[in-house]
Amino acid sequence: MKKRNNSKNITLNYKTTLLVDVFPLAPVEIYYTYILETSEQKNFVGHRVVIPFNNRKIMGIIYQEHRGELDFDKSKLKKIIEVVDDKPIIPEKMFQLARWVADYYITPIGEVLKNIIPPKLKIPEKKYIQFIGVSDFEKNILNKTEQKIITFLKNRKNPVSFESLKQQIKTSKLEQNLDLLVQKGIVKIIRRKKTVIPKKQVFHINSQMFSEQVFSEYLEILKRKKALVQILQYLYELQKSNKNAFELEEFKKEFPTKNITKHLENLIDLGFIEVELKDDTDINPEYKPSYNFPNELILTLTKEQENALNQIIKEIESSKYSSFLLYGVTGSGKTLIYLHCIKKCLEMGKSAIVLVPEISLTPQLIERFNNAFPNQVAVLHSRLSDSQRVKQWISILNEEKKIVIGPRSAIFAPASNLGLIIVDEEHEPTYKQDEPAPRYNARDVALIRGKLENCVVILGSATPSINSYYAAKLGKHKLLTINERADGAKLPDIILVDMLEKRKQRKVFGQFSDTLIHKIIDRLTRKEGIILFQNRRGFGLLVECRFCGYIPKCPECEVSLTYHKSEQKLKCHYCGYERKYDSTCPKCGKTPMLILGYGTQRVEEELQSILSELGYEPKIERYDLDVVVKSSDRNEIIQKFYFGEIDILVGTQLIAKGLDFERVTLVGIINADLQLNIPDFTANERAFQLFTQVAGRAGRRSTLPGEVVIQTTSPNAYPIQEFVNSNYDSFFKKELYYRKHLHYPPFFRLVSVEIQWKNENPNEELISFIKEKLDGLKNAIVLGPVIPIIPKIRGWNRKVFLVKINRTKDPNLANTTKFFRTLYNEFHSKFHTKKLKLIIDVDAQFSLL
Repeated sequence: MKKRNNSKNITLNYKTTLLVDVFPLAPVEIYYTYILETSEQKNFVGHRVVIPFNNRKIMGIIYQEHRGELDFDKSKLKKIIEVVDDKPIIPEKMFQLARWVADYYITPIGEVLKNIIPPKLKIPEKKYIQFIGVSDFEKNILNKTEQKIITFLKNRKNPVSFESLKQQIKTSKLEQNLDLLVQKGIVKIIRRKKTVIPKKQVFHINSQMFSEQVFSEYLEILKRKKALVQILQYLYELQKSNKNAFELEEFKKEFPTKNITKHLENLIDLGFIEVELKDDTDINPEYKPSYNFPNELILTLTKEQENALNQIIKEIESSKYSSFLLYGVTGSGKTLIYLHCIKKCLEMGKSAIVLVPEISLTPQLIERFNNAFPNQVAVLHSRLSDSQRVKQWISILNEEKKIVIGPRSAIFAPASNLGLIIVDEEHEPTYKQDEPAPRYNARDVALIRGKLENCVVILGSATPSINSYYAAKLGKHKLLTINERADGAKLPDIILVDMLEKRKQRKVFGQFSDTLIHKIIDRLTRKEGIILFQNRRGFGLLVECRFCGYIPKCPECEVSLTYHKSEQKLKCHYCGYERKYDSTCPKCGKTPMLILGYGTQRVEEELQSILSELGYEPKIERYDLDVVVKSSDRNEIIQKFYFGEIDILVGTQLIAKGLDFERVTLVGIINADLQLNIPDFTANERAFQLFTQVAGRAGRRSTLPGEVVIQTTSPNAYPIQEFVNSNYDSFFKKELYYRKHLHYPPFFRLVSVEIQWKNENPNEELISFIKEKLDGLKNAIVLGPVIPIIPKIRGWNRKVFLVKINRTKDPNLANTTKFFRTLYNEFHSKFHTKKLKLIIDVDAQFSLL
């Protein structure tokens, strides 16, 4: 037993009682006051706590020490069960940001805080007690309960969980007695989070044990243990093939038996293998260097880049809020400016957040940032495992990593002393969260966080959103323009192909004009990269019976199913429902069904057939959501295309976003009309942006000029004309004219009020209730209710009201959000929310989709 030095005086720190306000991590809109008993003298704001709430134990966050008098009897207050953290995990400014998000986007603040914290961090810690030692003198002055605790603990080698101790020591004052023992130095409390980084077992083969003599002797000794002999023979073959290590999961596939762990333990005891425990959260292999990017900080800046950088650096040095719209053509080197700005932040001891619109952009971007700032980059996104996200999140919280890269949710990263927030490709609609609540726009949240943190915010784009460009014109952002590409490269030449004329001339082969085919063959001959853009995945857009007109639809969503030929399945792109494809019509029994429309799979197959007939056999791959679901496939395809192992990449809008391929000299836009014909006020803006962005993948180096072929049946549409002329300002003016006269953003703000119900018939009482309330909203234009284009999603029927709010009457939506908060609360008190839903989407991006 370990003896303690009794020469020092024993100081007892008795508990003090505090009243604290706590936000439960639940869909609640207010904080609740609790009693916190503690012997620690510190500020508990931002700490997680376990609290009793509605007859259950849940996690909460301490918001503040309670101020003022209680308006009810103090005896009714409940006690906090446990303080989980040693230090705050939600800084004060993050509370302010969460409050703004909750108020503006009509979401309970508990729900907002729940979304900010990684899922695994919401699980409480488990408390263990470890016996240290006690002198005979101390033992004699302990009370009976303390002596029982010591007796139970001292014979146990390992720490004992609080739950186990509680079962053995029957007393209501167990925690108080433990606190006294801790203060006396007799026991210590060990907190083991359920969020402990999990370990993976890596087994190393001891090659010395597999010499012919030793191996033969052991085979003879173990010959009656057939399973063990089989494993040994397998290991013998592994080490002969120079594979000296394996993981447990990998091994279980070879030997799917419940006793495999026991067999491996026997082999460890015999010395055949050794086990090593490694963190199971290493995300570096996914982002290991693959592209041979240089450290770009050594590159020389152009005059335009240098001018933009100097203006941003000046504001970073001031440590005050400022926002910039960095409008630079594709390939102008905006990322290089980002890197230099971040370098300045790090020199000042500050951190930076870089938002990207898609997870698929992160591998290339992370390598570029890692080259410039080794071991300083953290990554946050939804494709990480829970444990990986926790590890990255904690590394940011502890200031081990100063640079955060990720899609929209990374705006809530716990970065301290922020100097810079970058929103790359700020025009992308993916920055707006559709579901679940809060339905926030990360670009706008970034601007608010910038104000709270007194830091610089850069919105970067080659095709700024109409809203951001209009705000910059009004002076709300400082506009920085870069008109030239880096290293002297020129913007690609754009060739407009009128598909109606080509069809008349019989120069169309499937979805390909002769112009595009000739350009593809030219690039294949020169071994240059080709990107083909078709913004629809799958093979056919829908399947139809040519005899009775039957179209297979999703049973949960009122949409047609998309045919995926490679899997022979019909899939719903909204809820994920799928079923096997059958060419026989289930309604009339006739065959075959017609496959209508073109997705990326059909474009790929058709192009392969056309080129094969012409004597070419290029390597063609797809890059769409069906592919990028698997990160390994996603990264492998991008790498192979980058290094020329893939000749042609056929993809959706994912290939239009920020990827850098110096070998690409041709981009083909297969069907521009797909985007133009979407029935929404954003269709023209989105079309212009997509065409410009995907065209920007071509000719990004001065030595390899690029070309773009755009195929359309609407060559005179103004988004296409302005795209061909590379004239964003002209497009902006025309689009602004229509927006103003039709009462759309940026002149009006949109709020979508959506009603959803499960039954066949709509709830007329709810519709009347919402309509009556909306009619009372001042300075607003209310449209609806209407059935949207997709009338049913995931089994919920839909009706939508579209509310247009005049910006000049309510600039910050302060009055409007109060109105909708009241509407939200009244709905929840009046209606059965398990069968009905009310979805309020502030700053809705789409009108009736």
